[in-house]
Amino acid sequence: MVTSTHGRATIDENHKASLGAFNMTQAASNIYSKSDLMIVVGSKLRGNETLNYNMKLPPLVQIDANDFRGIRNYKLQKFIHGDSKKVLQKLIELLPKKLNTDKEFHSDIHRARLLSESQLLKTLGPYENIAKTLNDIVFNGSHPWVRDVTIANSTFGNRYVRISNSSLGVHALGGGIGQGISMAIGAAIANKEAKTIALIGDGGAMLGISEMITAVSEKANLVFILMNDQAYGVIENIQDANYDGHRFYSKLDAPDFSLFCQSINLPHQVIRNVEKFRDALEKALDTDGPQMIEVDMCSIGGFQESFSGPPAGAVNTKEAS
Repeated sequence: MVTSTHGRATIDENHKASLGAFNMTQAASNIYSKSDLMIVVGSKLRGNETLNYNMKLPPLVQIDANDFRGIRNYKLQKFIHGDSKKVLQKLIELLPKKLNTDKEFHSDIHRARLLSESQLLKTLGPYENIAKTLNDIVFNGSHPWVRDVTIANSTFGNRYVRISNSSLGVHALGGGIGQGISMAIGAAIANKEAKTIALIGDGGAMLGISEMITAVSEKANLVFILMNDQAYGVIENIQDANYDGHRFYSKLDAPDFSLFCQSINLPHQVIRNVEKFRDALEKALDTDGPQMIEVDMCSIGGFQESFSGPPAGAVNTKEAS
C-alpha cells in the first residue's frame, strides 16, 4: 500500500505493508520493481507523485468512480469503472484462498518504509527533533493534522508525521499557500475530541493572518505551529539552485508575531531552541482555546538539505536495494 500525501491513513499508517506517502523514494522504487501488479485506486498518478512521470511502475490496473479519469500518462492494462470499495470487495471475493506470493514481501516493504524515513530525517538537520515530536504526539493523541503548503510540510509534515485516521489529515489539495489557518479553524470546530494541530509558514500566514482573529473570537481549540524564516523559503531555495543565489522578492516584511498575537489575545510562545519544542507543544495542548508556537528558524538555522520543489528525476533502483 502506498498513498499520495492526500490519501494518508487509508489503512493503518503503522501497518507493515504500508509505504505511507513515501511514494517517490529509491526504496519505494525498488519495491515497485519487484511487483507484478499495481492497482491504482482513485489516483491520477500526477507528476508530483511520480517524479514528473519518470518513475517506472509495474503493470497497472485502475479503479475509479469517474469513467473519464483513465490515467493518460501511464499505460493501463485495465480500467475498472466503479465505486472503489465495491470493486475491491469483489476482487477479494474472487481471490483464491491461497496466493503464491513472496513471503518476504511485507518485510521488504516495512524495511523500505524505515529506510525512506531515516533518509528523510537526515535532511532535516535540527528540525528532526520537531518532526519526531510531532509524529509521536499527533498519532498517539489522534489530533487533526492540518498542513499548509510550506517547506516543513513538503519535507516531513506530509509524509513522516503519521495520522491515526484518514479523516484527521487536512491539506490543501491544489497546492496553494495560505489556506492552512482557515482549514485549521474548520477542523477545530468540527472535531471536539482532540485539539487540532496546524503546521504553517510565515509566508502562508501572511495571506490569511486576519483569520487568526477568527480563531480567537470562535475560541477554536487549536495550536498553530508557525515556522518563521522571514522569507518565502522555497522561492529562495529555487533561486539559489537555478539562478546562482540571485534572490528577488523572496524576503518578507512580516510583523512581529509576538506583538500581533498580543494585540488579538492569542497566547504565543516562541522557540529558539528545538529541544524546548516538546514542552511548548504539550503546554499549548493542555490549554483550552487557540495557541501559537512560533519556531524562530532564523535563530535555529536551516535544514540540512535545501528543499527546492518536488523531485522530478528518475530513481536508480540499484541504489535503492
